[in-house]
Amino acid sequence: MLKDDKDYHLLLGISLLYVFRFLNIGLLDYMAVAPKYQRRGIGKDLFRFTLGFSSQVRHVIGLMLKIQKENVPDLQESLRRKDRIRFYAKLGAKVLDGVNYLLPSQNGGRPEEMYLIMVPLTEIHSLPKRSVIQYVSAIYPTIYQYKNNDLLNTVFDTLPATIMLRDI
Repeated sequence: MLKDDKDYHLLLGISLLYVFRFLNIGLLDYMAVAPKYQRRGIGKDLFRFTLGFSSQVRHVIGLMLKIQKENVPDLQESLRRKDRIRFYAKLGAKVLDGVNYLLPSQNGGRPEEMYLIMVPLTEIHSLPKRSVIQYVSAIYPTIYQYKNNDLLNTVFDTLPATIMLRDI
């Protein structure tokens, strides 16, 4: 992204949502609020608007998100990530327990380990393994244009038969 380019401006906020209608799930691919407008409730409103929009799509059971893990050596970055995790947790996000999600690298480098989280729109406490496999198998080629199976196999190898949704 052009975040360090002084000519590139995010004026308020942005939310990028992809709805996988055939899987009855939405993916919040990216959400950001300009630093100048953070901590004013705009992010919460933007998220709720996005969640509401996805709930209007027939049979959608929830909104998936991937979020960076907080275990990085840089203390400031770790604190930012913890804040982001708390933000989504307050909005009802649950982590898919036992899913070691890998974000494909844009530049051919090492993939980043992420949490795969979900804000359910119905009373859901778990997901079957096959559903998570379908979701991730759809996300990789659609969102990242990633067509290799190497990362998918790594993610799927350790999945439990039932994936519990737990508090972050």
